[in-house]
Amino acid sequence: MKILVVDDNEDIRDLLRSMLESVGYTVTTAKGGMECLDLILKEKFDVVLLDITMPEFSGFDVVQKLNDSGKLSENNMLLFTAASIPDSEIEKWIKIGVKGCLRKPFDPGAMFEAIQNVSVV
Repeated sequence: MKILVVDDNEDIRDLLRSMLESVGYTVTTAKGGMECLDLILKEKFDVVLLDITMPEFSGFDVVQKLNDSGKLSENNMLLFTAASIPDSEIEKWIKIGVKGCLRKPFDPGAMFEAIQNVSVV
């Protein structure tokens, strides 16, 4: 399974890459929203773990661009955030096609479960 991890924090990208590769996933990382979009347009990922709060081009910007171009439904997007974004905001994004949201810090088991749940849909 191919997973794209997108976060502006290098330590988080490295940690998630390590965790995911340790169970056999193939992981690509991106440090921002624009790089994420470029990668999604070039190759297919089974799941995209996307940080919401990034400078310049946020996770929400990525989701909006994909939605506007009709490509959101082609991608299993799981948002993650440390920000205190209300559940109503997350529900809005789920209604347009995001598969779920993990709040940092999250339990690795919950992350693996979320990945499995969206990848079989």
